[in-house]
Amino acid sequence: MEAARGKVLRVAYLSADMAGNSIWRELIALVQAHSRQQVEVWCLPMMTQRELRSQNARDARDKMRTACTRGGKWLEIGEMDTRGASNAINQENIHVIVDVQGWTRGHSLSLLATRPAPIQVSYKN
Repeated sequence: MEAARGKVLRVAYLSADMAGNSIWRELIALVQAHSRQQVEVWCLPMMTQRELRSQNARDARDKMRTACTRGGKWLEIGEMDTRGASNAINQENIHVIVDVQGWTRGHSLSLLATRPAPIQVSYKN
């Protein structure tokens, strides 16, 4: 992948647990620190409606959504199958996916195996 001058880099943060994961609490500062002139931030939650039954989970998700959407984008892929999620990410022309979940419960490894973005990295896992 070759970045063009003057183009914005699209970086997406992917996790099945944006609502309660302690890593997400520290990532809020990182997400907000990106230069919006240089980086378009995307958050890709893989949470299902079942996982959002509690008010605490919905409140935490909403806090992360607020952090992500200040100049960025939010694309819920939790109810999509692997192929649908991969296609949705690919259609948005995401350049880099940061996997926040790793090998923990609810991981996104099958999605990442489809290579929906040219660069995929893991955060703290």
